[in-house]
Amino acid sequence: MQNKHLLFTKPGSNKAFTLLELLVVIAIIGIISSIASISYAASREKAIIARHLLFSTSIEHSNEKIAEWNFNDVNDLGKDSGDGQYDGTNIGGFSTSDSIEGSAFDAGDMNGYIEIQDTTPSGLGPGNNSIIIEAFIKPLYNNQPFGIIGKASYNLYYNPVSWAGACVQCLSFRIDGVGSAYGYAYLSAPVNMTPNKWHHIVAIYDGVNSRIKVIFDGKEVVPTSSGLPAIKYPIVDEDYELYIGYNPYYSGEQFPGLIDRVRIYRTALGI
Repeated sequence: MQNKHLLFTKPGSNKAFTLLELLVVIAIIGIISSIASISYAASREKAIIARHLLFSTSIEHSNEKIAEWNFNDVNDLGKDSGDGQYDGTNIGGFSTSDSIEGSAFDAGDMNGYIEIQDTTPSGLGPGNNSIIIEAFIKPLYNNQPFGIIGKASYNLYYNPVSWAGACVQCLSFRIDGVGSAYGYAYLSAPVNMTPNKWHHIVAIYDGVNSRIKVIFDGKEVVPTSSGLPAIKYPIVDEDYELYIGYNPYYSGEQFPGLIDRVRIYRTALGI
């Protein structure tokens, strides 16, 4: 009598697979497919990051850098990776190997940030008409506001809903100028701030040619609101602290997640 539990004949045998053996084979195929899918996603993310790094290198070659923080010194996360002029202090953060290159700064769930003192006359202000702020970030979530990089004269931050209610998941960039109460430039634009994914942000203010824009993951964002001062005032050059992972305008808006490759330039050329 035929065994009702025998379904398919095994190759080179008159015996058939049992239902249990068939289920095991299906489970193995499922596991292999999942591993392949994860591997493909990881490879795709690496390719995207490589493209962002190429763009980052082009910015570096075309502009005058003020300072950079790569967070590769695990014993001194606030260290200026350039000439060391703008070393900062790590407050509550950690080092992590989940990074763009080397190590990254782990701010935890809004627990840590970097504070950089700026007391030089030609410091991070920078006292001229142009600036580029660049960073890689990997936020834990996108439903709460958080600061990315900022000081009294400029601020780059994220808000799920803007103060005017006109921008959902909004990345904002503001520059304050001297000489007028209204001498500032600003831009707010919606972005796809996906949690637990690396994003590349480049914020540009070119006061010489009256330009302000933000490039998010390689694409220039379309602002829902923006403005430039009628008169080209230089950026405020003051000795207030610079913060990485903290919004100096709103003390509760710290960054949740990872930050890497922060750079500030005093020119805005070729971009």
